[in-house]
Amino acid sequence: MEVQALPFALNRLSQIKKLKDIKPLSSVTYPGTHCPLFGSAMTIRLIEDALMLVIGTEECTYYTKSTSLVYEEFGGINGRCVSFVMNHHDVTFGCRKKMEQAVDVLVEEYHPQVIFMVTTCVPEMTGEDIDAIADVLSKKHGITMPVIHTDHFRCDGHMLGVQNTMKACVSLMEAPSQNTQCINLLGKQAGNSELAQYLKEADIKINLAFPSHTSLEELKQAANAKMNIVCSRQALVLAQEMEKKFGIPYVSFYDRCTPSDIEEGYQLLFKQLNKEIPNSIQEKRIALEQYVQECSPILKNRTYIYGNSSVDTFVLNAFLVSLGMNPLMIQTKDFEDHDIIHVSKILQQCDPLITRSANLASLRDVYGILKPDLYLGPAERDVLLSHGIIGIGLPHGNDYIGFELSRHILDIFSTGLKKKRQLSDLEKGALS
Repeated sequence: MEVQALPFALNRLSQIKKLKDIKPLSSVTYPGTHCPLFGSAMTIRLIEDALMLVIGTEECTYYTKSTSLVYEEFGGINGRCVSFVMNHHDVTFGCRKKMEQAVDVLVEEYHPQVIFMVTTCVPEMTGEDIDAIADVLSKKHGITMPVIHTDHFRCDGHMLGVQNTMKACVSLMEAPSQNTQCINLLGKQAGNSELAQYLKEADIKINLAFPSHTSLEELKQAANAKMNIVCSRQALVLAQEMEKKFGIPYVSFYDRCTPSDIEEGYQLLFKQLNKEIPNSIQEKRIALEQYVQECSPILKNRTYIYGNSSVDTFVLNAFLVSLGMNPLMIQTKDFEDHDIIHVSKILQQCDPLITRSANLASLRDVYGILKPDLYLGPAERDVLLSHGIIGIGLPHGNDYIGFELSRHILDIFSTGLKKKRQLSDLEKGALS
């Protein structure tokens, strides 16, 4: 594969040891990614009665306030999203005294049960100790004030804001007051998923599904669960914190796509719940293995560029590589220690180029050079088609968990490759 003509020199996956090793396709992206402040706001809005205090300059506070007006959950202009706007004096000399006065007024006017104090880039860069300020104010007013750090210069997207907000919710949780057989679903609501159906059939109740529309009281009672089921990468840190603080074990499902891995997840789940594992789980594993065999001739040796999806990047690509597919380029915002096991599986079969998640303009020159069969993720479909590439997405990636998710992936990729074959046949017909 000739890659010398790519806009920037990129590393291959085997050369990546840390996130900084992953190079971008362009120096500037437009419109860029949402920052963690957005992810934090989208999570807090789902918590009834929780007040969000954004701490930063007028750009960030205006952005958040205007965004909050779009979502009814915040309650409009006088709703649960409020701002502490830092001016030049605050940035230079600090804002502790002014913030203490502002929170005094805030408590008097809103009577909040909890205040999520959300920092932004400027107070993070100047070293303002918001954690210490929150600690003093929390004791003064008798109100829990979790601090959420959303500095965008440390990451490349909004999902860190979701993760940090979920982690901060541990401070709201009370020690378990009763022994229950309930579980928590962390990372996805998954109310209609295969996993939720198995829990229902086993008479296992869901204590908390988070993030979702929930109350402070439900969050306080989150530790009254026998275990946590982790449904997204962002929820993993919350599950680890709950295990550390309350001794609640967890099993992850966000990182399972192969039939054997999914079956193992169910085995761990039902063993921990002291429930007999349903026979249909083994049957579904066998059925999925058979479906993999049916799809194998369609998928084997076909190429794609990975852009973005709701399924974890390296988990999904490791699964696709196990099916015989060949990723020519993988775009990602993350590269962490727990990705290594999936990266090693990819490298056993291929060594794709890897880049930071790019804007669509910088990808236009890549399509004609790499010439993949498929592109997974948001894209300019007409531009893709002009290069003979079929664009696909995973519309139910957020809804499905377990065997149904893997089948969904197989369906989407198989259908995309059938369309690719039809397109190729049309092109050959036009030329003949």
